[in-house]
Amino acid sequence: MLLTTDSINEFDREGFLVIRDVVGKNDIMKLREAIDLELELRTGKKFSYQNEKDGAFHGSQEMWANYPALDKICRSSNLPRIASQLMRSKKVNLFFDHLFVKEPNSPFYTNWHNDLPYWPIMGSQIISFWIPVDTVTRESGALEFLPSSHKLYTDLQPDNFASKVNEIPFSKRDYPEENIKCTEVDVGDIVAFHALTIHRGLANNTSRRRRAYSIRYAGDDVVYSPRPGVHKMMLVKQLHAGGEIDCNRYPVVYNSSLETHL
Repeated sequence: MLLTTDSINEFDREGFLVIRDVVGKNDIMKLREAIDLELELRTGKKFSYQNEKDGAFHGSQEMWANYPALDKICRSSNLPRIASQLMRSKKVNLFFDHLFVKEPNSPFYTNWHNDLPYWPIMGSQIISFWIPVDTVTRESGALEFLPSSHKLYTDLQPDNFASKVNEIPFSKRDYPEENIKCTEVDVGDIVAFHALTIHRGLANNTSRRRRAYSIRYAGDDVVYSPRPGVHKMMLVKQLHAGGEIDCNRYPVVYNSSLETHL
């Protein structure tokens, strides 16, 4: 799949992009099967942001290593090539994957944040693909973005990642409500966004689960950066600060100079 120049420029300008009809029906079916099995077996690195009787927010990481179907989607689908185009990067590393599940009637917002402060890497070419396996509306927990916030180069790492109260982190004069962008998406769509773009997930006020699978990719200028505040479980002993992240855990999955998946 080749993106238009207009789409790539929009991503550069806004820090996020909704791409329609990217993931095929067969891959969606495999994603759903793997997600539902993971929710039963919890073979990945599981987490829980909030657990209450009336709605939970939880998921897993690094599922691609345990589910061949997810390995194929992360490494051998058209997604690494799309990442290469949006990041304007020749090389693409698979950084990690991340399952987010908001149970029915879960009142928790995902707090306004950007992702890079949590990760032991640095660079300008870092992207996430947020892939819903259920239709996502504002009412069921869509993502919202502060457009062009990646250009602020601000680390926003809230202490409480999920809460029932959620305020815009900047002046409402700078980001009035009408400037916030909500990304309602259908099954097959993806939301691509930069690692510094400030975003949040809305509460799930419906009677059905909201399941979304994120894949994180890194590009040419990304280096290992094991600084304070990053997730310790993402550290890799054989990597060196300031060096490339190429390794079995963060494999190279695409190189445009070869025009092939690796």
